[in-house]
Amino acid sequence: MGFGFGKQRGGQLPAEQSSFVGRAEEVAQVRRALDQGRLVTLVGPGGVGKSRTAQRAARTVADRFPDGVWWAELSGLSDPELLPGLLAAVLEVPEQACMEVLDALVAQVRGRRLLIVLDTCEHLLEACAGLCDVLLRGAAGVSLLATSRQPLDVAGEFVVPLAPLGRDDAIELFAQRAALAAPGWQVTESGRPRVRELVQRLDGIPLALELAAVRLRVAPLEELVARLDDRFDVLTGNRRGALDRHQTLRTAIGWSYELCTADERLLWRRLSVFAGPFDLAAAERICAADTLPRERSWRHSSPSSTSPWCSAPTRTAPDTGCSTPCVPTGPSNWTPRATPSRSVNGTSRTTRTSPGGSGTS
Repeated sequence: MGFGFGKQRGGQLPAEQSSFVGRAEEVAQVRRALDQGRLVTLVGPGGVGKSRTAQRAARTVADRFPDGVWWAELSGLSDPELLPGLLAAVLEVPEQACMEVLDALVAQVRGRRLLIVLDTCEHLLEACAGLCDVLLRGAAGVSLLATSRQPLDVAGEFVVPLAPLGRDDAIELFAQRAALAAPGWQVTESGRPRVRELVQRLDGIPLALELAAVRLRVAPLEELVARLDDRFDVLTGNRRGALDRHQTLRTAIGWSYELCTADERLLWRRLSVFAGPFDLAAAERICAADTLPRERSWRHSSPSSTSPWCSAPTRTAPDTGCSTPCVPTGPSNWTPRATPSRSVNGTSRTTRTSPGGSGTS
């Protein structure tokens, strides 16, 4: 039975179509987090490799789950009311005429030991949070691994932040993808400084590096690096089979921008004055004003609310005409953590001040 909304069919883990570079520590963090809890969320900006890392982590823990690892791609789903039906289709839950879909779903997984991967949750945050809460309370053998551009804020959630690749891994990824796109291409000693400049200017974002590698078919490395000031026009891929939001750098960032509230967009624009990393105190001093008081700028900069900390692959917000980093850049020493709690239907969770599916990428 297929998804009906996403490109991946059935509930099997997608097969890896290219090499997997780096992320050994992040995969290990996911494994450790699943030892401690039943809900783990990989959080990071768009294009940083959350889906690929989730796939690799899920494979490494598959032997813990005798009833399987099930993959649900959510990027093509726009109606949160259809989320339970999508997951029921993934898990091959038979239709029950006298039972609600969510009840049938819980009944199907109760007593089973399985891992469900919810890929791309940021535009369905409330629905995904509610679904996870119901599954965790109703089926003790179910564990969940989610990918999102911001946390779900469900009680007991462990958040594993996914930062851009380090320089060496970023160079290796670019070199491998470039060799596929332009057979025979390799990093030479004379070209290595240019490659280092490219990965630094693209902040080690895997999607940006892969899109850049494809452009080597039509432009030499020196010209490609020289054109990165116009990266939105340069880093386009038209890759057949890729998700729509991963076709270009503009669409990847635009996906996040469209999910932001007015306050978040205003903060995003004001943060454009920072050329590199900054802390919360600096963000408050620079960004707080009458239209965005200090307490609201703090709230929207909080790692546990709407904006996961990450590096900025660009300085221009799509379709806004303003100069801006992709998202706030903050602490790089995060470790998996459980979120605080708020009360929802008698259950504790963290208070979240976000739109329905808001977030930055």
